[in-house]
Amino acid sequence: MTDHPKILFCHPGGELYGSDRMAVASVRALVTAGYQVVVVVPGDGPLLYHFRAAGATVFIVSLPVLRKALLKPGPFTGLALGMPGVLKKARRLIQSTRADLVYVNTVTQPWWIRAAKRTGRPTIVHVREAETGVPSIVQRALALPLRDASTIVANSASTREHVVSNGIGLAARTRVIYNGKDWSKYYRSDFDGFSSPVHLVRGASESA
Repeated sequence: MTDHPKILFCHPGGELYGSDRMAVASVRALVTAGYQVVVVVPGDGPLLYHFRAAGATVFIVSLPVLRKALLKPGPFTGLALGMPGVLKKARRLIQSTRADLVYVNTVTQPWWIRAAKRTGRPTIVHVREAETGVPSIVQRALALPLRDASTIVANSASTREHVVSNGIGLAARTRVIYNGKDWSKYYRSDFDGFSSPVHLVRGASESA
């Protein structure tokens, strides 16, 4: 492995929610540190512009994402039957990009972890959620693929506790790294009075 390996960054979508923006921050930090970053997402969306602006190459590869709808018996059975093809496609991309390391963002793409292991690549799995709203057997199933990860990053102490309690032998490989966002502008400031006179206004229903 070179001093600055090529990283395949696997992200589950192209929207612009909080975890997506944190993914852009991670990619930007890696690129700034000198790494080559290739981002793979399952579909198009506004997030792709930000990945490219951060300096990453972006590929769209149609692979499933473990949404809650897929955890029902029927859809899950279909997903399991199609898994050989999913793993083949994931392995092919890892090999074609010549990635030295696979960074799997969230636990909703466990096939990347398995594909990386089969191609001999180390993996970092960034766990950004504690799926407590699903049955305990599903929670354990989501944690099961993490046994193949080289390193697990949790975004909070509670997320780490969730991972460790549902997985086996994951404690030593799981560390907490908080989201690198500057929250200072959101802090509540001290009240220093009104900047203009205050007027009381009666609504129409009150004056009727």
